[in-house]
Formats: sequence, structure tokens, C-alpha cells
Amino acid sequence: MRPPVRGLVIKTIIMKPVLAIFSHPIMQVAAFLMILFGGQVFILPYWRCIRYALPDGEWFAITGLVAVVITLASIVIRRFPLQVLGLAVMWLSLFIFLGQLTAVGRQRLFEHAIEYIMAILFIVVSALVTIKHFRWKNY
Repeated sequence: MRPPVRGLVIKTIIMKPVLAIFSHPIMQVAAFLMILFGGQVFILPYWRCIRYALPDGEWFAITGLVAVVITLASIVIRRFPLQVLGLAVMWLSLFIFLGQLTAVGRQRLFEHAIEYIMAILFIVVSALVTIKHFRWKNY
């Protein structure tokens, strides 16, 4: 009995290019650095938070920079587990950053729609990198 053609078409024509684009290490780094955090007055991308906190030795900034370096190294070294490790360190950096906020800071964190869109983009990219890791283990 032949397998259904529809599933094969979805996997080869649609899913592989989507995975190739959205799970690429550069897209992963861009989605991570462009997460927006804001308040009443301004919205700040995460790369600016890292940049301003790095000279002070904040842990979220150090882990964020390490995550970006690991992920970009996965392009040069061509090892996919490095990209997954970079993704895990990115999530650790975000959890450390969000854990340092006060209760008032957390309430004002996502006040604008663009902040939600950028956070959802990073979540989608993370999910696609994870799917790529379990389905296709190479670039």
C-alpha cells in the first residue's frame, strides 16, 4: 500500500524550506537579540539590555553573549548540537533576566503588541530548531 502523497508533499515542499530558513543559526540569533522589553516610556531590544549590562558583569548579559557566540560558532564548526546548546543558553539568559525583574517590572514587561510578536517569533524559532534537531540532524 502506497503512503499518502499529501504528507510527503507537505514534508518536502513546505516543511524543509521553512525549517531551513527559520531554524538557521543567524535567524535564531536575530530572533533572540530582537526580543523587545518595554515599559511605559520606551521599548528596548534585548541586545541593548545585554550591551548596557555587560560592563557591570550581569549574569544574563554574560550568558546572552556566550549563547550568541556558541550559536554563531555552530555555523563555522558545522555542528548542530552547538546550535541547540546555544539555544538552551539563550533561554537561560532570558530566565535570569526575567528573574531579576521586580514585580512592577514584570507587570509592565509586555504592554505593546510588537513585544508579543517578537517573543512569539523567538518561541517559534526555538520550536523549529528543536524539531529540526529531532527530525533532521544536519544543516
